[in-house]
Amino acid sequence: MRMKKYLLLLASIATMGFAATSCSDEKNDGGEDPDLTTPIELSGVVIPTFQESMKGANVTIQGKGFLGKDKIVLTPRPSGTAVEIAPAEITASKLVFKFPSDLATSEEGWTLTLKRGTQSKEIGTMMPEDPEDPELTTPIELSDVVIPDFTESMKGASVTIDGKGFLGKDRVELKPVSGGDAVEVTNSEVTDAKLVFTFPDDLAIDEQGWTLTLKRGTHIMSGVPLGANYTLGVQGLDAAADPVAAYMTDRDIDVAIRLAREAMESAARDLDFTAAARYRDQMYALQEKQKSMQKK
Repeated sequence: MRMKKYLLLLASIATMGFAATSCSDEKNDGGEDPDLTTPIELSGVVIPTFQESMKGANVTIQGKGFLGKDKIVLTPRPSGTAVEIAPAEITASKLVFKFPSDLATSEEGWTLTLKRGTQSKEIGTMMPEDPEDPELTTPIELSDVVIPDFTESMKGASVTIDGKGFLGKDRVELKPVSGGDAVEVTNSEVTDAKLVFTFPDDLAIDEQGWTLTLKRGTHIMSGVPLGANYTLGVQGLDAAADPVAAYMTDRDIDVAIRLAREAMESAARDLDFTAAARYRDQMYALQEKQKSMQKK
């Protein structure tokens, strides 16, 4: 009899433990976790235009206010079956998801909805490219392009590229000169004479700078790339902030300028214009450094 009571007591304790664990799990999943319960408040949301090349690839939504357990839902317009996608990467300023490779293209695009726990909120529409849009098909012809040198203060801030010939749907891509993945950045303003983008605040610094590429559509017609990429140049590090340059003498800088010029000319002969632009920028930065030293 005593043994029977003992077994019943153990069973009761086990049941209570299971119930407590279950309640705790439910609380973590749907109640107390701030990544699930914080109200959805986003700002500066930028949704890219859909291109067929995105299928099976990562797509980045820029903005502020994302949380780690957010999910994205794509619903074909004007109606259709919604597809929920778990993001591949989330930071406070971007949400990256893999676009389903087998998802049929919707001519009217998709409504994008952010889900957070039991909340949901429409954040915008991803529209397909119009192959006839002149802002996507006009050949890229730029002039007088000026790219500022990079400084730490640019992280998370607006950067302006001056020039002539920009169009409203142009996009800029940054690729580390020393090697690495290219990052497409978010434009905040585009006019004929300038393109303003936000420099990613989580982008690791590349000591050799970044190659900036302008992208305008992806269409090919009659073998001529109407939407070809156009390398703008290299955004180098600010030479004035280089700790080595701070200790260089006037003669040291003369030598460095000569070496940069020789490297630039060699790269140009090899038709490596990206490297030539980098050495040119280094040479100009050193020349400015020398002028400032001579004024003191």
